[in-house]
Amino acid sequence: MLSPRVTCRHEKFLSRPEKRSYLLERDRPSALRSRMTTDQFAFYGLIVGIVGGAAGIIGAIAAVFAAVYAKGSATQESLKAVERNTAQTAEQITGVKTHMAQVDEHLRIQNNREELDIAASAISIGVKGDGWNDEPQK
Repeated sequence: MLSPRVTCRHEKFLSRPEKRSYLLERDRPSALRSRMTTDQFAFYGLIVGIVGGAAGIIGAIAAVFAAVYAKGSATQESLKAVERNTAQTAEQITGVKTHMAQVDEHLRIQNNREELDIAASAISIGVKGDGWNDEPQK
């Protein structure tokens, strides 16, 4: 006699075949089936190759331009010349700053004189007496 079968709740999942993450070509619905032939694969491969070759040629041309322009880049001698010119310019700037300080000092003195002139014009001074040779003062 057969023993009664014990079922568990997972039995229905275990009895199914495992789900696949991909479908075989024959399992796909007809709308999803690839219709590409070997010739089409070869043609698209050729197009990809041509595009890749064109990109390679463009990259090679860019590398040639970079090499040509790299020859004109700065050298040690040109950098030394730049440093000399920078040092001369720094000396000239120092001279200009010194001159500006002198001009500021002259302006300060001139402003002080103008203030003194204004203050002196507000004060009246009178002089009496004789000048040289008994002549009146003018």
